[in-house]
Amino acid sequence: MIAALAATGMANAQYSATPDGITIKSELQLDGLITAENYVRHHAATIDASGNTFVSAAFDTDFFEIQPIGVSAMIVKLNDLGLKQWIAPIVGAATVKSLVSDGNGGVFAAGVFADEVEFQGTDGATIVKDGYQEGGAYTTTQAASFIAHYDAEGKLLAINKVVPEHDPNLDNTGMYYPIDGDVFCTIHKLMKDGDKLYAQFDYCGKVTALENSATSGSMDMEGWGVYYQAMKAAGVAELDENLAFKKVLVNINTNNFTQLYNNQQIFSSTAAIKDGQLYVGAIGNGDVNIAAFDGGLTISHQMPEAGGYNLGYLIARFNLSNPSDQNFISRIGYTDDEYVASSMSDMFFSGDLLIVTGNFQDELGFDKTITATGSSDLYAAAINPLDLAVLAAKASGYDEGDATKNEEIFTSSAVCGNRMFINGYTSNKSDHSLTAPLCYIYDMTNGTLTNVDTNGGYIFGTAANAAGDMLLNAWAASPFTASNFSTYSVSSGGVSDATIGKASVKAYPNPATDYLHFTETCDVQLSALSGATVAAAKGVNTLCVTALPAGVYVAKLTTKAATTTVKVIIK
Repeated sequence: MIAALAATGMANAQYSATPDGITIKSELQLDGLITAENYVRHHAATIDASGNTFVSAAFDTDFFEIQPIGVSAMIVKLNDLGLKQWIAPIVGAATVKSLVSDGNGGVFAAGVFADEVEFQGTDGATIVKDGYQEGGAYTTTQAASFIAHYDAEGKLLAINKVVPEHDPNLDNTGMYYPIDGDVFCTIHKLMKDGDKLYAQFDYCGKVTALENSATSGSMDMEGWGVYYQAMKAAGVAELDENLAFKKVLVNINTNNFTQLYNNQQIFSSTAAIKDGQLYVGAIGNGDVNIAAFDGGLTISHQMPEAGGYNLGYLIARFNLSNPSDQNFISRIGYTDDEYVASSMSDMFFSGDLLIVTGNFQDELGFDKTITATGSSDLYAAAINPLDLAVLAAKASGYDEGDATKNEEIFTSSAVCGNRMFINGYTSNKSDHSLTAPLCYIYDMTNGTLTNVDTNGGYIFGTAANAAGDMLLNAWAASPFTASNFSTYSVSSGGVSDATIGKASVKAYPNPATDYLHFTETCDVQLSALSGATVAAAKGVNTLCVTALPAGVYVAKLTTKAATTTVKVIIK
């Protein structure tokens, strides 16, 4: 079957009624790429400053005379009008997990693969990479990761891979018997800060970089030293100019192989970076170690006495140019479900806000007054990046029905203008079948959360450009044989001062010399850019700043309505 490539109109746009301030720009449909049973519920997506969009899709049928091997992958570039520019196939068992603009019209891509995979550029050049092997044979699991760089024309400029290894401590016991899927490295996210590229990854076993290595936690499964098991861990690595792991900057794991099985593990992780400040987040239980710059922090989460899980919502900040400048928070959520599906799925910046999104069960660790409706809910939390304080949190509140049978699954999120788009779906727990799409728009200026009708379309990827005026959604609808990419114009401006909720209080004059004044009575917390609190007061209209050194500060202003953070300059 030859897949059809067609541009379609408004009829296939996923919003049945376009929300105010959002207008459809274009839509591209890649039809007949894949059979429904192989549909990948993930589309990596990104938009560059010029409005070019990059998306990923899967294919298991012939595509323009390209024959897939298993479920293969492709990267598609669209211009600012939504027209296809090029397609770069990845032939073999592979999944693209992340895309990030290179700033020059090209894109960096990362993902996972198995066996031997052929990466093709638009100039006809191909590079073959081989994946992870266990006992001299390839595994069926996509256990190795790749990082690739394509230029503005789709030529493959560079490619590298990360293949995990056994933890030598486990091998030395003689009691370690890994099976398919036990050892892996999955790059979930690429991050660019200046001219440097970073990768956030989950792994099990050992990951080696050019300058160091990291090992995951592991457990004595029986308590008698007869069977050991590696446990999931997470990390962030800096990449070099050849796209190789240069150095593992942060390693997040649990206990070591001498300890008895007790369900301690990392369930999910994510990261973000801005201006040399690295933020990592994870959900785990038990003793969780966050090690960076040859040092580390250990946080212990006590298991409840009778069943269930206490979940640690962990966020750490590291100054990449000053190892001593770091801070860390830990909050506790809880679930008594039979398995843990709570996650920190994404982390990114919107103006001066650090945004964390995912799904949670029972109670949300970022705000324990927020509880899930039914089995689980999607959520978004806004974090002050200086002191890691939670400024606001929202949950979907959708009732998916019988909590023993159904759950909500997060897929993607992005902020465009002053709106946050949070997407997911409801699923049957027993067979993971899709039952309903979920799409929410969170208005960050007034705190309202709206459930949007997607007209049966499931949104599996979302991205927005830095200007905050263009949104991309990658989606599909039953019978899930086509991938659709819709772009939108968003008329609202960006959130530059991280305004959350309904607080309208303002600080003046700005810059200030002797006193800061406030338009409403409020609680004030003034912090340096390092995160240290330099002044604070409750229920005031004025704050004396005469004694403070000149510089840039962040004022957290809290009224009865909500909280606002604003930049303040003191002369």
